[in-house]
Amino acid sequence: MDSPAIAIIGGSGIEKEMFEMSHDIEIKASYKSHSKQISKSFPAKEVSIDGRQALFVNRYKVGLLPGKEKYHPHEIDYKTLFVGLYQAGIKKIISISKVGSMEKEWAPGTIILLTDCVDLVNRDITLDDLGIDVADMSVPFSPELSEIIKKNADKAGVKIVTGCTHVVMVDGSRLETPAEIQMIRNLVKGKAVVGMIASTEAQLSKVLGIEIAALVIATNYAAGMRSEINKSIIEGGFEKALPQITKIIRSTIKNLSA
Repeated sequence: MDSPAIAIIGGSGIEKEMFEMSHDIEIKASYKSHSKQISKSFPAKEVSIDGRQALFVNRYKVGLLPGKEKYHPHEIDYKTLFVGLYQAGIKKIISISKVGSMEKEWAPGTIILLTDCVDLVNRDITLDDLGIDVADMSVPFSPELSEIIKKNADKAGVKIVTGCTHVVMVDGSRLETPAEIQMIRNLVKGKAVVGMIASTEAQLSKVLGIEIAALVIATNYAAGMRSEINKSIIEGGFEKALPQITKIIRSTIKNLSA
């Protein structure tokens, strides 16, 4: 299989449902950060979608420290993940992740294409020897790649919503409080969702010059909007949208130019 130029980053649900054929590979990353040389590797899959090639990475298997089968969003080694994809020749990334909806009309299962982000956590994205010194975040997500995804969602008969800001508010094993959600409402104009992943990935993509578009699934309403949020509610919202996400990705990869 020739080296793919596009990667899909997601989780285990995506991995199980989406691909006709896959081949396990290892991606290596070598870089310097804060004057420390880092050499690590992580698992990936070369996949086939309607005859087109792509790379798939389960981000929850790429951890800052070894020893776990699955990592939480704050434990993911985003730098190694994105440097590895960059050094593997990836030019475009489609990111898929879960978020909490701050909009009453965006019920669990709603699929959203992000246009902007707010990062109140600021994870470390420093690279000494790769990428640019200062990333321009005026346009966090690629308008061109996002438009291709939107057109292919329409072609696949899947409704998605656009014009949304992704806010990272917490960096740990918890969700936001009602007061934190209210603070975000006061800070952000327009439609918004809360999550822990897409904003960090957008920043590293900009540093490394990789196009990225982010599809997020509203798995639950944000704190204070409905009843208590638990894992079964979140997983239920994700499962509801998974068949539609699969249609979007398959159509996009099939029609995407190299």
